[in-house]
Amino acid sequence: MPRLKRLSLKNKKFARAYIKNNGDGAKAALETLDAKPQYAKNAALAQLDQPLVQAEIERLLDKAGLDLDTITGNSREIITKGMEAKPTFAAAVGHLEFIYKAHGVSPVNKSLSVKLSGKQQIATQDITQLTNDIKTLKEQMDKLLTLD
Repeated sequence: MPRLKRLSLKNKKFARAYIKNNGDGAKAALETLDAKPQYAKNAALAQLDQPLVQAEIERLLDKAGLDLDTITGNSREIITKGMEAKPTFAAAVGHLEFIYKAHGVSPVNKSLSVKLSGKQQIATQDITQLTNDIKTLKEQMDKLLTLD
């Protein structure tokens, strides 16, 4: 596919749908590119291969306050405090996987596996601070899901 010189409306819609669908390119292609289900994955890969589409995805993430520096700093802080509540931690890892994937930092097919043991740290943490950390993660995910 030839390289784009500028983004079309379909390219912009695809970028938004890609983020809204947590990096599910096939679903984004079905929603925005009139792709048939059997060709949706290929249509998504063609879009994601375009530097301008990648730049638009990154721009939308940055606009929502989900730039790499912010996400990495917030995630490092929360993880080092010892959060191990399994459902919340699993959601946080999924969130991180998507953000890094969307920013093109890690390969699309690479997996992430993390295990933390911090039961003693959690026991000594202030419940208010832990609650605030969870709210921060939720707010970041909500921003991601409500991009214009």
